Amino acid sequence: MLRVETCCTGRFIRRINRFMGLAVVGGVEAPVHIHDSGRLAELLVEGARIWVRRGRGKAPYYLVAVEAWDGPVLLDTAMHGPMFQAVVSRIFPGRRVARREVPLGRGRVDFLLDDGTYVEVKGVSLLRDGTALFPDAPTARGRRHVEELTRVASQGGKAAVVFLVVRCGAREFAPNAEVDPAFARSVATAVRHGVRVVAIKMCLGRDMELRTCGEVPLRLSALS
Repeated sequence: MLRVETCCTGRFIRRINRFMGLAVVGGVEAPVHIHDSGRLAELLVEGARIWVRRGRGKAPYYLVAVEAWDGPVLLDTAMHGPMFQAVVSRIFPGRRVARREVPLGRGRVDFLLDDGTYVEVKGVSLLRDGTALFPDAPTARGRRHVEELTRVASQGGKAAVVFLVVRCGAREFAPNAEVDPAFARSVATAVRHGVRVVAIKMCLGRDMELRTCGEVPLRLSALS
């Protein structure tokens, strides 16, 4: 269980640009930094309750979470590292993180485990009819990560993609072929070459405690 840092709640007004929004916090309109670059159209709606922490730079607040029908949804992507650290031994028994931000091919992946497994971690906040979907916007960068891991696996190495599903209402996970068919195809190819794909649900309570709720099944038809 992890504690998520917040200072107060507010109401979301609108998104100004990719990384900035406007909200009412403490009765005053204020800019809010949005670190999650996804579209988040279903979540960041006018009037939505949000949780924030003190920000730095241009925005006095940093968006942490937003209320949805199934509870608070974590949007603080800086938590992905600690979240993976909290579940690594559950997903990979006996293993631990050896390095972070590891160079691989044309870029970097998030983690290298002590048995040589390369791991990329993705946060999933989009939910439709019980299915958690990633991405919610086309992601060439995400596709490149998967392709690099596929290359590792095809050469006999160990590689995995871990999707951290932050929706309590999720019953399964699928790559979002409707929004980004190229990403979905890259996941399908990765699976065929031996890349391990795992989706694990982590639920955020209104007490801002983040709890691990176990793996959710992959909808494999989306990977065909």
